[in-house]
Amino acid sequence: MPFHRSRSRRGRLRGGGGDSSSSDQPLTKSELITKADGICSEANKNVRTPPSDLSNFNPTTATTEQLKEFGDYLEKVVEHFRGELEDLQKLKPPEEIADDYDKAMANLEESLNELDEAGEAARNGDRQELLSKLAESDKHSTEANKLAKQIGLKVCGT
Repeated sequence: MPFHRSRSRRGRLRGGGGDSSSSDQPLTKSELITKADGICSEANKNVRTPPSDLSNFNPTTATTEQLKEFGDYLEKVVEHFRGELEDLQKLKPPEEIADDYDKAMANLEESLNELDEAGEAARNGDRQELLSKLAESDKHSTEANKLAKQIGLKVCGT
């Protein structure tokens, strides 16, 4: 996605369709980087942009209707990036980077879980919970991005 970050204006470990091999053999580091960055590149091209009336969204001043709309938008973003995550999880990293890759995937998944909960909080009009969940999502996304860069990914993690 970068790996994912809360709200679409931020980076994500993004991906698109993965043509992962069905072999049990791990990919080489170079193959993993090429395939993962391809997944992320595809996801980046297809990510939804926020509706124009949410371009300056501020959870503390948003109307109830804007909060609901933002929650609906987050739901679509989470759905999009869950597809990316599934594709990335199909890739088998080489042993020397497997731990970092697995940690990045776990952080990405947790970031999406928190973002999903942020969307629910927004739809419920719970501004405090929304802000808390966005911050948690951002924290996990930042860690996933850091790990992606350490692995050598160029599109994912930016």
